[in-house]
Amino acid sequence: MPCFTRELSMPRRPVVDPRFPARLRELRELKGISLRALAKQTLSSSSHIHQFEHGAAQPSIETAQRLDDTLGAGGELAAMVRVPVPVGTRVRDQTAGPDARPSGPLVEQLRRALVTRRAPDDLALVEAGPRAVQRQARYAHDAYQRSDYTAAAKTLPATLAAGEQQVRHLSGQAVMEAHRALAVANVAASKLIAKMGDGALAWMTADRAISSAVAIEDRPLAAVAAYQVACAMLRLPGRLGDAQDVIGRAIDELTSRPVQVTQAELSARGALLLLGAIVAGRAGDRSSAAAMLAEADKLATMLDEDRNDMWSGFGPTNVAIHRVSVAVELARPDEAVEYGDRVDTSGLPAALVGRRAQVHLDLAAAFAQLRSDPVAVLHLLEAERIAPQVMQVNHAARQLLADLLSHERRVATPGLRALAVRAGTLAE
Repeated sequence: MPCFTRELSMPRRPVVDPRFPARLRELRELKGISLRALAKQTLSSSSHIHQFEHGAAQPSIETAQRLDDTLGAGGELAAMVRVPVPVGTRVRDQTAGPDARPSGPLVEQLRRALVTRRAPDDLALVEAGPRAVQRQARYAHDAYQRSDYTAAAKTLPATLAAGEQQVRHLSGQAVMEAHRALAVANVAASKLIAKMGDGALAWMTADRAISSAVAIEDRPLAAVAAYQVACAMLRLPGRLGDAQDVIGRAIDELTSRPVQVTQAELSARGALLLLGAIVAGRAGDRSSAAAMLAEADKLATMLDEDRNDMWSGFGPTNVAIHRVSVAVELARPDEAVEYGDRVDTSGLPAALVGRRAQVHLDLAAAFAQLRSDPVAVLHLLEAERIAPQVMQVNHAARQLLADLLSHERRVATPGLRALAVRAGTLAE
């Protein structure tokens, strides 16, 4: 193999702000945490933490983010670390940065609708009543799960505006139906915005959904909205503990009242447990992640089929998919690949296109951890084949693309650049 190929295969070292070592030492001392404890919680080693604190080694962005979460630094440390892309690469947007997010007329229209809450331009949907708004909100959820993010983004602004108007002006049973429709629409909007990486706006939108769900005392809907609050928090630095608290409280709310449990409540609880396992994995807590996966598996066994109640996609297959995701979060790529080999998505409801693609996004991340970039790219390409819009919208996938580009080997990964161009992260 020629020497230049070996040189190109070497990962580019991250650029670290010279203030990083002193700030890391200061934060650790303020927190009163030992080198050993910090290393354990960030999936690192005591020697590596010592080297980071003295400038003898440079952390990856992922490690800096874990340090942020453990020390409650609010993203300060991660902001001091960036990975350069190869020389000559014309980057269209900084996908590795914390503020990266797709843009475009439909996306901006949705953001404006969420932020301004303006009255609808067309009153036809308002006048059609809450059930018409709920049909539109359900269509947005269905489009999202099919990974047709363009259709979801196009539908939601008018749906949200109509729902807001109905909640303000209706009364009696009609306003209860309007609250339900608005909650469903806000959950769909929060899902889409969170996937794009805008955690703050996704949080605000999910919180609105909770308010509407609580107003009509719909426990499963409130739980699904709380799930989205936690998802939004995972897009924000330093909010890992808050996400855990939200999930725990939502599960308690579902199990606190001695009433007959519905399939929707089982699905909502199962989805919360799966997200809790992801959060525990990100925090490096393998035992808690395993316990939550086991509990979710019991609920999936009770359902005995792959369902899609409350658009949760919960069931045995989704539990299997999350085992892959959690292994990636725990930085155990060999386990992720082993679990991935066992996943059979053929039993999922046909609408769950995004869930099928997620398996390949997780396996791409696992093979990237194993430094097997060619296989990682193959899985990204397969995710794109299953869900063509996923690489244009999914923030985590776009971050992975940026990381792969930072140590690109064109001979070994011939499809990487073309994929990045299609995703909109590189100029043609």
